Parts: sequence; C-alpha cells; structure tokens
Amino acid sequence: MPIEVHYDQQSRTLYARVIGVPVPDDVISSFAKVKATGTIPVDADVIWDMRAMDFTSLTIELLRDIVKRRRKLNTYRNNCASAYVVLGPQEERMVRLMIAVSVGVQRREAIFRNMNEARAWIATTRMEGDNAF
Repeated sequence: MPIEVHYDQQSRTLYARVIGVPVPDDVISSFAKVKATGTIPVDADVIWDMRAMDFTSLTIELLRDIVKRRRKLNTYRNNCASAYVVLGPQEERMVRLMIAVSVGVQRREAIFRNMNEARAWIATTRMEGDNAF
C-alpha cells in the first residue's frame, strides 16, 4: 500500500494518503522518511486520508500488526492528534476497530467522512492543546 506523505507548514499538519491494500511495513517506512527529513515537528498532527484504501483485506491480525508498528512510531512522535477520513460506515467501523485495538497508542483520534471536518477538528484540538497549562 503506498502512503503519500506531505507536511503543510502553514497548518502544521502532516497528511498521509493511504492507497490500496494495507501493508504494515509501508506505515513505518513512510514515517521513517518523514523522520529522516528532520524538518517536521514531532508533535505535528496527522490527517490520514483513507478514502483510496482497500479495506476488504483488513483482518484483526493485520490491524494488530499495524498497531504494533504504530507503537514504534510513538517512540519519536509526541502527543499528536490523528484524524481519519473514510468513505462510509463500513470503513468507519474498521477504523474504530483499529482505534479500539490501539488502546494506549494515542489519545486524540477521530473519524470523519470529509477532509474539511477533519481539518477543523485538528485545528480545534490544536487550540485546546496550545491553551493547556
């Protein structure tokens, strides 16, 4: 599964577009490239655009593997928010399952059906985080 990753400096948001069948190694390699640039803050929030992802081959075992690899990402990512953009209710259920299996990986996660709602949520969570202590 290719993951196209780019960072928008103005919004301080990392965008990850997932295309095709999920392959856990791709998640890690995509973010390893991001980390290697050294130009993206470790607390950058992420919008996962999963509208082009093939959910049909997603199994609980694959989800667990993805979660295991996400835990590795947390060794260098600070407390960031993740918004997931999906096409419909079936995809939303699968992402909810991933979030449930990911307990302890991340605290601020939400699922949306369009990019504008995801962007608005990221901006809101960032403002809340900026005003904390």
